[in-house]
Amino acid sequence: MLERLVDLYSKNANSGKTPLEDFTTEAFAGVLENSELVKGSFIQKFLGLSEDEYIIKTQKKYILDNDIDCIIDIVIEGTNNICFIENKVNSTEGNRQLERYCLALDYFKKRGLRTTLFYCTKYSDIKEINQHNFNQYRWHDLHNFLVSFENDALTAEFLKFLTIYDMAKDTTLYSTDFIVFENIQEVLNKCNEFLDSARPDFEQKFCNTNKISDGKSTSQILKHNRVIFYVKDFVKGTGWSELVYGVYFEETSIYVEIYLDKKNENHEDVVKLAEDSGLFMIEKNDYGTSIWLEHDLSTLLNQDNSDQMILEWFKASFETFDNFTENTKLKLWNK
Repeated sequence: MLERLVDLYSKNANSGKTPLEDFTTEAFAGVLENSELVKGSFIQKFLGLSEDEYIIKTQKKYILDNDIDCIIDIVIEGTNNICFIENKVNSTEGNRQLERYCLALDYFKKRGLRTTLFYCTKYSDIKEINQHNFNQYRWHDLHNFLVSFENDALTAEFLKFLTIYDMAKDTTLYSTDFIVFENIQEVLNKCNEFLDSARPDFEQKFCNTNKISDGKSTSQILKHNRVIFYVKDFVKGTGWSELVYGVYFEETSIYVEIYLDKKNENHEDVVKLAEDSGLFMIEKNDYGTSIWLEHDLSTLLNQDNSDQMILEWFKASFETFDNFTENTKLKLWNK
C-alpha cells in the first residue's frame, strides 16, 4: 500500500522528484498515531524517553533569532519533555541542520524541559554532538524494533515499505561477513555448475523458438538474490513473460518458474490452466503471476551425489512444465 502511494505522489509531484524522506516520516507518524501500544513502546523503550503525556507532530517549524528557521521532521512533545527527530533516507545532513536544531532546543531547556535530539539515517553518518541527550539510530534498527508489532496491520505495511526501499538492511560489517566473502566465489561456481549441467535439457525442451539468456550477472545476484537461465516471451502475447530455472539464495532453493505479466492477453488462461492442474505453487500480485516448482537445497547438504540429485530434480521439473504446456502449445506457448 505505502509503496503505491509513493509512486502516486511521485507521478503528481510538481518537481518530478519523490520526497521519500517526507513520505517516510509521515507514514511512520501514522503508524504511531494508529496504535497507542506502538507509540508508547517506541517513545519509552526505543527512544528511552521518560513517562509523560506525549503528542506527535511532523514538519513543525521553529523560528530562530538571527539564523535560518528549522523545520523538524518529528516532534514528540510532552509536559516535561520534548524530543526532535531528524530523518534521512538517501541524503545527508543539511547545512548546520543539527546545530540549528540544538539552538531551537536550547529554548525549551531554559524553560526546564528535558530535551532530546535523535538523528535517524539509512547509512552510517556519525555525528559528535554533546548536548540535548543526542543519539543516533538507523532505519534498520527501527525495523527490527517494530517487527514485534507486525500483527498490527499498518505497522506490517510500514515494515514492508522499509524492506522495499532497502531501509531494513543492516549494513554494518561483522566478522561473519568475512567468512561469506571467502566462500562466495566457490558457492557461485557451484551454482553455475548446477545450472550449466541442466542447460542442455532446458534448451532441448523450451528453446526451439526462443534463445536462452544468462541471468548470472551481478544485478541478478544483488537485486533479485538469484542466479538463473531464462527464456523470455515464453507465453504468446504482448505482455512480458519468461520461463526461468535457477538458484534462489533467499530461500536456499532451486526452482523452475513461469512468470507472466497481467498485461499479457493470455494471462487468465495460463493461470487457470495452472490452477486446474494442481501441480504448481502460484502467487499473484498487482503486476502478474508466478507459477513455479521449487526444492529446498538444505535437504541435499553433505550428500556425495547432491550435484546429480539437483540435475535430476531440474530434469523432472522441466518434464512437468513440458507436459503442462504441450497440450496447448500452439495456442499459448512459444517453445
